[in-house]
Amino acid sequence: MKKQLKTVSLLLAIVFLLSALPGTVIAAAGGLVNILVQPTLVFERVYAFSDGLAMVVTKDQKVGYVDKTGKYVIQPIYDAGGEYFTEGLVQVATGNWEDGYKYGYIDKTGKVVIPLKYAQAEAFDDGLALVAEGNWDDGFKYGFINKTGAVVVPLEYDYAGNWFYDDMVRVAKSDAEGRYKYGFINKSGGVVIPLQYDSIGYFYDGLATVYQYDESTYLYKVGFINKSNTLVIPMDYSGADSFNNGIAVVSKYGDDGSKYGAIDTTGKVVVPLVYDYMYGFSEGLAAVYNYDDNWNTKYGYVDTTGKIVIPMEYDDADSFYDGMARVRKGDWSTGKYGVIGKDGKAIIPLEYEMIGWGLYDDLIAAKKDGKWGYINKANKLVIPHMFSYAYSFYNGMAEVSKGSWEAGGEKWGIIDTTGRNILPFDYNYAYTMGNGLISVQTYNEAEGYKTGLADISGKIVLPVEYNQMIGAYSGPGWIGVGSWEKGFTWGIIEVTPSYEAYDPKALDEPSSWFQEWLDEALEYGILPADMQIGYQRNITRAEFCALAVALIEKATGKTITERGSFADDEGDINIQKIGGLTIVSGTDAAKNLFSPDQGLKRYEAALILDRIARREGAFNKPLPEGTAAFTDIQNLPEGWVAAINRMRGVSPGIMSGKEGGIFDPYGSYTTEEAITTMVKLYRHYIA
Repeated sequence: MKKQLKTVSLLLAIVFLLSALPGTVIAAAGGLVNILVQPTLVFERVYAFSDGLAMVVTKDQKVGYVDKTGKYVIQPIYDAGGEYFTEGLVQVATGNWEDGYKYGYIDKTGKVVIPLKYAQAEAFDDGLALVAEGNWDDGFKYGFINKTGAVVVPLEYDYAGNWFYDDMVRVAKSDAEGRYKYGFINKSGGVVIPLQYDSIGYFYDGLATVYQYDESTYLYKVGFINKSNTLVIPMDYSGADSFNNGIAVVSKYGDDGSKYGAIDTTGKVVVPLVYDYMYGFSEGLAAVYNYDDNWNTKYGYVDTTGKIVIPMEYDDADSFYDGMARVRKGDWSTGKYGVIGKDGKAIIPLEYEMIGWGLYDDLIAAKKDGKWGYINKANKLVIPHMFSYAYSFYNGMAEVSKGSWEAGGEKWGIIDTTGRNILPFDYNYAYTMGNGLISVQTYNEAEGYKTGLADISGKIVLPVEYNQMIGAYSGPGWIGVGSWEKGFTWGIIEVTPSYEAYDPKALDEPSSWFQEWLDEALEYGILPADMQIGYQRNITRAEFCALAVALIEKATGKTITERGSFADDEGDINIQKIGGLTIVSGTDAAKNLFSPDQGLKRYEAALILDRIARREGAFNKPLPEGTAAFTDIQNLPEGWVAAINRMRGVSPGIMSGKEGGIFDPYGSYTTEEAITTMVKLYRHYIA
């Protein structure tokens, strides 16, 4: 998907401890994440916040509503309720599934505005709400009330739509044989279209599809009426789409099955009904196909006069968007994809195993030789084919993956339109949320999935330690720790979104504090040319190896001749050199993996820097022992602790800690932080 923000409404529950803890504000480059309540509240399910309130359900299945501090605004005294307040009201109920519910409406203070007396109730829309009387055994009767509780449309219908569209709503009553007959009523309950049809669609371009069942053929007959219930287009068809820009796709069933074509609003056939299928028009063209003798489809395109303007020679074809359509020749497994223009000429040659859904940020995702990359409209390769999967760009960012489960796990990261990492390949999944934040997930068998948030610089702004995150797009949302089997403890965060497009140059310039260190690195000649960019980006394991090789070879005046190898080093000479000196180790010894594109962690930086200082073939000048200065490293392996402490063994220290006296061993490391530590280590060597 390009980003699918698909949400399933969930009931949320609180059972104890509804006291808000002091908020922790974490600044993000593209927004702000504010932890309002730490995960101390025990819930079963949660609904997303709406208008500052969220529905919660207690362990004894009572519904209430809390504010963003976790405190009840409406006590949990109901047995069911609606997810969202609409027009200041929400439906709530007492009762149970077996005996039935009694619904009414309350306001945001909890005051009952409309008594709890209806068997069903929906949210208000434009001053009206659908309600029902009855039960499952005898059936329900539907009507509409206003916000005072007055019945505006009598509760006499066996079916009614939830919302009015164009001041009309579809309703139905069953006839003597128990079959529903459909029509339309207006907001005052007046019948606009009599209830005489076996089915009816909404009005588009002034016409609505109507259906009557033909018992002699066991098929529906379909035609079109206007708002006066005049049959404008006879019921000559067995299927029909709604009108769109004056044209509707229709079909007739015959000896050869259904055949598709199109008509205009007068009923005139504009595309002959000769196709086995026809898609709707987009940008003046519609994809059509016919089956050949082997039941293979052949696609082409027709215009609004019915003329075939692009021959039926493709095995798959999409609708046009922005003057382009994706097409394929060949079967699903071996065929080749490309992109054509409305003149039928190839814009992107049909040479790819798969192509993304469209041109976004002037780039198209394309797969070749089993790997995804990005090309432009001129078919020029902009970002090499090196990804296991690649989504389309959005706001200057795209989700991509490397690796596979067979080779040690697929890892996801985020790149910009130049192909450089915004978010290193550290995660089991990552996606841009469109609000200036990136959702990231990790997984292991012991702890399951953990989720957190990064900003658009790749910096983690909400730790990746939560098992659930609900509604954290804009405003308050939930974070949870636990499992559905054992239950969760929940907290509340608040997100301030940013919708600016990502600027790939935003992280290229050095920070003000770093400029003197950059000048010194350039003066010493320890900064490779291809590392003189992206200073504020998080550095990868491979990039840190490149810095380490440049440092060692410049300082010692010797070229590293030792070589190591990893299954995934892709021939990177710097990884092989540092591996040959046993300065670095892999991420999976059993599979001999190095994970070059994963982000470097701070503890890894300390280990590598310490080994550079100590190893023969490198500096062979160990750092002095340092004092235990950090409060968050005591539980790390002894060797790690010693290496981290040695980062403080010389003045002013090779690596500094973080605010609050911590080292943050698993935190990310930026390129400018890495270069600074290389300069400090070089000083140690030449001292």
